[in-house]
Amino acid sequence: MHLCPFGPVSSGVSASPKNPPRSVLSRYRALARDALDRYGLRQPQFSLVKFGENITWRVRTADSNQFLLRVHRPVYHSAAETGSELAWLRELRRSTGMAVPEPVETATGEPIALAGAEDPHVCTLLRWMPGRHHWRAPLPGHLRALGRTMAQLHAHTLSWRRPRELPRPTWDWNGLLSPHNVWSRSEFDLPGLFAEEDRPAVREALGRIRATMRELDTLKDSHALIHADLHFGNVVFASGQACPIDFDDCGYGYLTYDLATTLIPFRETPDWERVRSAVLEGYTEVREFPAKQLERLPEFLAARRLTMAIWLSSRGPLIPRLPRDLGPYLARTAELCRRLAD
Repeated sequence: MHLCPFGPVSSGVSASPKNPPRSVLSRYRALARDALDRYGLRQPQFSLVKFGENITWRVRTADSNQFLLRVHRPVYHSAAETGSELAWLRELRRSTGMAVPEPVETATGEPIALAGAEDPHVCTLLRWMPGRHHWRAPLPGHLRALGRTMAQLHAHTLSWRRPRELPRPTWDWNGLLSPHNVWSRSEFDLPGLFAEEDRPAVREALGRIRATMRELDTLKDSHALIHADLHFGNVVFASGQACPIDFDDCGYGYLTYDLATTLIPFRETPDWERVRSAVLEGYTEVREFPAKQLERLPEFLAARRLTMAIWLSSRGPLIPRLPRDLGPYLARTAELCRRLAD
């Protein structure tokens, strides 16, 4: 999950940190330099892309190649989990021809590099994905293209005979919204984030979301390996295709959660119905979105908003504007919970 989870199309929290402390940035530059030494690139020059969940750098070489270097946060994914992300990307490229990031091995053939002797960080290198972002005002063609891409990802993962060992997070009730969710490091009181008058609506919404997930657990093909962060900030467009990037959150979850993640930034805009229809039109060009799962979209829209509330509250040091912006975001989330209850 990168640090702009909502995008300018919504009035959510602007979560892009600016100007990290010079000492911190210097440390990560040293880690990036150490990692690049392990890839055997010709005279690499690198510049900061984002200081966020991971620290990412754009790398240019003397032979005009471009890459994305990621220095991963140690506490989020293990080396084995990151290796599983890369394995899925390779399989998508091999078996579907989809335009997804291409992992690059180290000079010694390793899928990841460990940088930093005293405090090793997992680092990965991907070939740079050409294309343009259209997250400010996506046109109907962009919406349909992203729907097609989402359907292609789902069709692949539902038919793929995955390796027995492919560790990734599980985005179910426990992983997303329970007191022991993935984001918080200790028991978390989600309703306690909200104003006292909003807590009953939040608790009722959580009850409905949990019941919905239990219901979908009984249905075939309701969940699989999903991208789990497929909003427009994580898609570039090239040659009419929507090319997903940033698979850092990919894990085992509900297909409807993927759809909700794409749609939630538009839920409070006048374009909601147009956006929803266009994304689903693109999706159905590849496969039908199962009706029983689509019926539960309102619960998953609320689930995504509530998940973001947990994530934002746990990322305070990275988001300077959080104290100012979180209150209005929580108020809008509570209103979505009330509409779900109604």
